[in-house]
Amino acid sequence: MIREILPWLKNRYLKVRNHYKSLPSGARMNLTARDSINMFQSARYGRYAVFDVKTTGFDMTRDRIVAIGAVRIENGRIRLGQSFNRTVNPAIQMSEESGKAHRSGPQPALSVSSAGSVVNAFLEFAGRDILVAHCAEVGAGFLNRFMKRRYGFGLQNIVLDTMALSRNFLLPDVDLNSAWWNKTFGAGSNRRTQPRYNLDELARYLGILIRNRHSGIGDALVTGMVFQCILAQAEKRRMDRLAHLISLGGV
Repeated sequence: MIREILPWLKNRYLKVRNHYKSLPSGARMNLTARDSINMFQSARYGRYAVFDVKTTGFDMTRDRIVAIGAVRIENGRIRLGQSFNRTVNPAIQMSEESGKAHRSGPQPALSVSSAGSVVNAFLEFAGRDILVAHCAEVGAGFLNRFMKRRYGFGLQNIVLDTMALSRNFLLPDVDLNSAWWNKTFGAGSNRRTQPRYNLDELARYLGILIRNRHSGIGDALVTGMVFQCILAQAEKRRMDRLAHLISLGGV
């Protein structure tokens, strides 16, 4: 019980502490992100900002944000007209490791926007929405680090991780002897013992067509479609309250 209410108590404290502090509009709005949350509402009828963060690498103490992409889901539908896609000049070069993950090599980090303006714009876009990301600890972690340095507090939105939710709602029902499984991963492979649940595998399993993979907006869109499947399975299993999703996939 304490674990569930602690974020709300912390949020109330932050609102009081930052009441007279000069903050950008997005950061100020973020302090109200938990004001209208109903833990017992049907998750399908919630409003979500599904996001993806691209970085120069995977070291949160050194690497920086280079792009943020997001799409909105409302009442179970992706609102393609409500999207966010901005790039950042991180002032350092992308690492070879990150370049491989994003299907590109090391290249000069050239862009037109500062990290501060892009993060603030994203916070304005997200508003009080519940945030959703794949492997959310990474994306939210980079945003939290930047916000704590700049504003003195991290993301106040509820954050859900589709990787964790997929373990509970999608792949547990896979027939490990099915023709699809053997064709995709090889006969005799057992991904339950070594699950990866990355976006490519989930998209193939769910029949989702991938476009602009490894771009912020492209990965956010794929994640949004995966999340729609999670919502459908949660409803089917009668575990479709927001509280259920937070307990199984909250970050």
